[in-house]
Amino acid sequence: MFADAAILLVGDEILQGVVMDANIPSISHELARRGLRTAAAAVAPDEAGSIARSLASLRSPGRLIVVSGGLGPTEDDLTPGSIAEALGLEYVENRAALRMIEEKYAGRESGCPASALRQARMPYGARPVGNPAGIAPGMVLDIPGTRECIVMLPGVPREVEALISPCLDEAGASGDGPSESRCLRVWGIPENALMDIIESEGLACGAALSYLPKYGQVELVFKGPAAPAAFDAVRSRLAGSVFSETRGEPIELVLGRALARSGTMLATAESCTGGMLGGRITSVPGSSEWFAGGVVCYSNDMKIRVLGVRPSTIDAFGAVSAETASEMAAGVMALSGASAALAVTGVAGPGGGTESRPVGTVWIAAVTGGAEQVREFRLGGTRAVIRESAATRAMGMLLGMLGGPSG
Repeated sequence: MFADAAILLVGDEILQGVVMDANIPSISHELARRGLRTAAAAVAPDEAGSIARSLASLRSPGRLIVVSGGLGPTEDDLTPGSIAEALGLEYVENRAALRMIEEKYAGRESGCPASALRQARMPYGARPVGNPAGIAPGMVLDIPGTRECIVMLPGVPREVEALISPCLDEAGASGDGPSESRCLRVWGIPENALMDIIESEGLACGAALSYLPKYGQVELVFKGPAAPAAFDAVRSRLAGSVFSETRGEPIELVLGRALARSGTMLATAESCTGGMLGGRITSVPGSSEWFAGGVVCYSNDMKIRVLGVRPSTIDAFGAVSAETASEMAAGVMALSGASAALAVTGVAGPGGGTESRPVGTVWIAAVTGGAEQVREFRLGGTRAVIRESAATRAMGMLLGMLGGPSG
């Protein structure tokens, strides 16, 4: 059992603003689930001395430190070697890690490149953990003569998500803090509005809540003894917007189950989302069983020629309108023979907005079982956020029409 935890991110790209960090939330949530409080976090550049100094600043008796980044095969991936040097440990090739890497390249015509084998080197005494989402193994190092432990992960978010749990298992990570007991994932309600509802109506019931928003979805985590009561109260109040009770479960996976369960075949017609909706839907394995296909009709001419939207509709109401969205949905259903459709048209920005249709205006049509819903959303954020949020709302609308996650 550890006293608490700390997180160290390594990477010039984070400090230079080239990429936005997505790893602290996922790491800290997994730590909290195990009863470990994240007491500190830091970011270090790809420089050995900076990594060593940052590590030293985070060390504390009984602490677990999770380090993310710098485990790759290139010259600027310095994390394991820097940690070995900082702790006075040999930097050695680990045979188990070497086998893990070689197995990743087994059967490839090009074989295993020499640069990949660099990822088998680690501080003496570190234990490798196989990476199901990449090449570089995770590493778990008990610091000799202390009750401290270092877990080293790659920096790629999908690899962090795949490795964090098995690495913490290997480290024996647990604490005596309040563990997360319940989770709700909600679509279509902004974080601040969700917080206002819960606080103004007293739904928290004394539980500690954390909010993790992402592209039109918010993950609510309830902690402490009052978590079950708060979970029940919020779930009842937000029933139509809750799509999952499983941490990290994407709405496209939940929608896929609902479509498969109902025997519904879906098609999509997209304008401002540019295929993003179809891309998220087909990211789910087995989606061919319930997704017929999609059409990206960005220009008005394509909407008319491919989907059969009437020119008079666009002239009278505009391309971003309820009427156009409805005809896009009808057109893609006729084209594909699907039994359900989602159509999205909007102004993603940063330009193109008007006084009546400002940037962030999105119309979505959802059709299934002979019923149709057409809704307008006014979304905020960058172009990327607006497009992702529109895709999320489209899936949420159809999920509700299918009876919800378990309907």
